[in-house]
Amino acid sequence: MQVSRRKLMARLPRFALAIAGADLLAERSARADALVSKDSVSYQTTPSNGQQCSGCTHFVPGAAGGPGTCKVVAGSISPTGYCLAFTAS
Repeated sequence: MQVSRRKLMARLPRFALAIAGADLLAERSARADALVSKDSVSYQTTPSNGQQCSGCTHFVPGAAGGPGTCKVVAGSISPTGYCLAFTAS
């Protein structure tokens, strides 16, 4: 199938917009996967009103009850810590 130069030039802007849109979606997805800082969620190493990281759905336990990680917050996370992202499991 041959496409005339005129048709190709007419379709080029739409093609460019489609590529740019895909790049924006990929960037937005990458930002969604990024972890937030401890400061941004007011992380503390002590429980708050009986709520602590070990009881949160985002907490990933470490070895032998030591520090673990979080699906939301970057860095090492204490099982007895707490932050504003706490979600009871």
